[in-house]
Parts: sequence; C-alpha cells; structure tokens
Amino acid sequence: MARPSEFPFVPKTTVSLEVGDVIAIPRTDGLWGALHVVDLRRSGVTSRVSFIAGVLPWRGAHTPKAPDVAGLAVVEQALVGTALFREGGLQVTANAPFTPTSLPNNFRDTGIGSRVQVWGWRAAVGRVDAWRPEDPAWTRTRQTGGTSGRPVRSSNGRWARSLCETSVHGRPWRCAMTVSPALA
Repeated sequence: MARPSEFPFVPKTTVSLEVGDVIAIPRTDGLWGALHVVDLRRSGVTSRVSFIAGVLPWRGAHTPKAPDVAGLAVVEQALVGTALFREGGLQVTANAPFTPTSLPNNFRDTGIGSRVQVWGWRAAVGRVDAWRPEDPAWTRTRQTGGTSGRPVRSSNGRWARSLCETSVHGRPWRCAMTVSPALA
C-alpha cells in the first residue's frame, strides 16, 4: 500500500507511515493534542502493525499541522499499534521533522534490564489528554490519579510533591517525588 499524497489519511498498516507523522488526538477539554511517530520497523515480526509514538507537548483549537509542532520534542513515548487508527478512528494530519530525545526507544533499547512501554490505543489517547502545559513536572513524572499531590517532606528534608500512578485495583503502583523549590 502506497503512502497517500494528501493529509489527513488513515493508515491500515505501518507501511504508509513515516517517522515524523503527526497523529491528531481529540482531547476531553475540546482542544486537540498530538502523537508523533518516532520510530518504525520495516521488517520483522509486528513491523506492519506496531510503531513507536510519543506525546507532543502541544494542544490547540484545530488539528495539528506541521508548523504547529515543528521543533517540539516528545515528552514520553511507547510502542503503539495500528489499532490507534482502526479502532480509535484517528488520522495522520501532518509530517514534521522528529526532534531526537534521550527517551528509551522500545525498538532499539533491548539490553538486559531495559523496560518496554506499550500503550493500547486508549492509553495513548489518555496520555495525550493528560498532558498539561501548566504542569512542568509532567515531563519528569506522570500523574494518572490516586495521589494527594500534597506537599510532603522528603528524606533529605526538602519539600516535594508525591505523584503516584495507580493500578487497576486503585493501589499505588509506582510513585515518584518531585522536589519543588517553590514549596521549600
């Protein structure tokens, strides 16, 4: 299947995707967010149905175009599948150059002890929806609920906010402390 010559389009497989493609995500606040295609495999198992996409730190009143996201680096990324288009009904709306980051790449970082992030299509949409420009700590730790967000004193005596992700059962699954000089 050849790549369509015009945007937007809905790919059936990763064959029509390119690194830098921008996927428009409707947010719950009525604005738009975006995922960026970070990496693709052109051969091997699952190469036609999975790719690496990252959350772009952008939101706007219209679907993202190349000038809107040019130069932005993704703030988190994971392995996603073409179910994003097939079941999620999402579209590729533009192509903008990918800005490299130090985030781990699930296709390339396969050493011992490496962690693989995998998002289903709903999780990918949720990650875009969770991004808030007014929350600078979001790029270091992600808050998906189950946290008080109260200032607490860390072990070194500095004030911090506790951000915890919750499991399906509502119990803390992974927590992080974000030190904030404003709270000190």
